[in-house]
Amino acid sequence: MCIKTGWVLGLASLLLASQVSMATAQDAPKAPAAAKAKEAPKLKIKKTTPAKEEGDDAKPKAEKDPFAIPADAKPDELMKFLQKLMTVRPNARSREELIAHFTKVAKTMVEVTGKVLDAKDVEDEVAFEALAAQFEALTLKGQLGEKDAAKLELDLAKKYSSDPRKDLATLAKEKLLFARLKNIKELMADEQEKLVEAAVAQVKGDGKLGQKALRAAMMIGNLVEEAGSDLMAAKCYQQFAELFAHSGDERLEQAAKKMTGMANRLQLIGKPIEIEGKLVNGEPIDWSTYKGKVVLVDFWATWCGPCIAELPNVKSNYVGYHSKGFDIVGVSLDEDKEKLENFIAKNKLPWANLFSADEAATGWEHPLANKYGVTGIPFTVLVGKDGNVIKMNVRGPELRAALEELLGEPDKEAIKAAQEAEEKAEAEAEKAAAKKDGDKKSEDKEEKDE
Repeated sequence: MCIKTGWVLGLASLLLASQVSMATAQDAPKAPAAAKAKEAPKLKIKKTTPAKEEGDDAKPKAEKDPFAIPADAKPDELMKFLQKLMTVRPNARSREELIAHFTKVAKTMVEVTGKVLDAKDVEDEVAFEALAAQFEALTLKGQLGEKDAAKLELDLAKKYSSDPRKDLATLAKEKLLFARLKNIKELMADEQEKLVEAAVAQVKGDGKLGQKALRAAMMIGNLVEEAGSDLMAAKCYQQFAELFAHSGDERLEQAAKKMTGMANRLQLIGKPIEIEGKLVNGEPIDWSTYKGKVVLVDFWATWCGPCIAELPNVKSNYVGYHSKGFDIVGVSLDEDKEKLENFIAKNKLPWANLFSADEAATGWEHPLANKYGVTGIPFTVLVGKDGNVIKMNVRGPELRAALEELLGEPDKEAIKAAQEAEEKAEAEAEKAAAKKDGDKKSEDKEEKDE
């Protein structure tokens, strides 16, 4: 029997998060909430209604507590109970109620899996599923703010890393590795090198590469990147790319290209970025004409909510700083050229936008998205007058602060002129709408009189 509890982590993260700030590539390699040594099928969540029994209408039965752990249950029965518990959706109306629900879920998961792991007659497969579920429960506890969750997870990993059951030991060793990777920036340079080598060796395993190995590789790269060690993360991605590049699996080889791009992206600071391709009108961009300017390279798409939400800020800074040497080059990850053209026209975007006309290289497969490993948008790169990258992911107030530091105060006259033009356009639009409404009423009156 297999149990999938990862949805709990995903749902908890989604519901408890304060905001979603980035659109991610649906077809890009992703790390799971908790990598496992074995695969488990996705659990289908569905609402069930108990069948009525005779006398139900006369006397309603009290609802059974879904968190009540069955007494004297065997290990496999406990895991079945846990599987059923995973189908219980939170009936919460506030953040506090959500936290209370998931806190109870995590507590029950730890208690149930603890009973299974302590049982003497537990089968290896059931024990493995229990250990995997307990790791996820502790991760959930950490998401909920329990300070000792990380230590408990580490202690659990240490305890089972030498377990005689191979699958359990492999999973525990993987967790130990991940724990060390989260703190890689605190290690000395030679220790970082050794840790990355160990991570690559673990993913390589017996040489039989597959989707599980790919997910582990992506998780390792993400952990090192999130730890703030960009150069070591780049090294991870590059070594994994070399590992998967000649796997003979088309999907893995495509992922290898994306990881090479990720390595390129993480090493951009202080180096020139190469922008090439065709504009929406089909003409090639001449990147050399931007030399001497401060340029924001903006990876975006018309279907990306966070990109559209950021657009007013981008336009405002363009208006204030364009006359002072600031420009923008958009890299659209759209697939529909007509939709993109209509959006640009409607929103009056004055800067250049790249679009790939190659049907096999649109969207997330845009050549520049692959070249720089872009898996989430909006993604921005701020380029200095010398052509070298200054910062990445510059958005919101940070963009204005960076431009002020590089170019001084914004052009107030340009801002005033833009505001007046906008007010005039709004007034004309209102006037046109009123006229249209008046004409419609006149037509209706004439039809009624007739």
